[in-house]
Amino acid sequence: MSQICTKNTFEIRLSILKVLAYFKIFEHPLKLREIAALCNISVQETEQNLSFLIEDEMIFGFEQYYSTSRNVAQYSGLRKVKEAEAEKYFIKLKKYAKLLATFPFVRGIAVSGSLSKGVMNPDGDIDYFIITKPGRLWICRTLMILFKKLFLFNSKRYFCVNYFVDENNLQIRDKNIFTATEFVHLIPVFEHSCILNVFLFQNNWVHKYYPNLPDWNRNYLVQCNIKLKNAFELLLKTSVFNPLEKLCHHITLYYWRKKFPNFKKEKFHLTMRSTKGISKHHPSDFQTKVLRAFQIEMNEINSYLTVSEL
Repeated sequence: MSQICTKNTFEIRLSILKVLAYFKIFEHPLKLREIAALCNISVQETEQNLSFLIEDEMIFGFEQYYSTSRNVAQYSGLRKVKEAEAEKYFIKLKKYAKLLATFPFVRGIAVSGSLSKGVMNPDGDIDYFIITKPGRLWICRTLMILFKKLFLFNSKRYFCVNYFVDENNLQIRDKNIFTATEFVHLIPVFEHSCILNVFLFQNNWVHKYYPNLPDWNRNYLVQCNIKLKNAFELLLKTSVFNPLEKLCHHITLYYWRKKFPNFKKEKFHLTMRSTKGISKHHPSDFQTKVLRAFQIEMNEINSYLTVSEL
């Protein structure tokens, strides 16, 4: 090994390794400034520690990219291709964000998934995280799904609405590196009454994984057709539509249970969470797959690391 490190240096390098190991799962190498931001250390300090880790062959670099994989050159090429593809989606983003924001009871929208990292597969889609007014989440969601089926021919390419919470459920239930990483990379595209700032501060648990608050990219914020939105809300907010809210919830829940009969109760709650104030539709359980892969990556790293060796 190149040198014996202080505890502080050990923690810095372990932090770098964790970040790079996580993104290795996605074959996504990181740039110097991205690593520095995620680890909350200076660019200069990051560069110095990267040099030692490269010398020790714990990470690998190619051009401006770094990874814990020796395939960093290949991953770098893939990232450039995916970045070019993402640009096509960013061109469409404001149009669809404005459309989604016009739906009644929508209070905040952010983009998650691949596009929030600035990349996209050719067959990918835009994942939206949506905040609604309490008591109308399921009407809002049902209207969006009907619109997608009727007017977008059920295409989710630019209209993948798979995660809703209402204003009473802003704290993310699943607190782990997967959800923390998604959180810090969110791209806000619409907000009402600074709701995304409330959402940000109610999820300060992410500090456990990423020390600094995310500097969200707000370049894609849109305004909606407020007159149309208010007209819909004025109609649907009356108590006469409370039974419809419950019906939308129960029909969706019934359909999902019929569609995924093999899901045990724990898995269904994790991937298809369907409460009064939360709607989550992640049947592939990608979160669990990523967390398992990350644990394997960290086991390999920890097998090499000791305070005296790193």
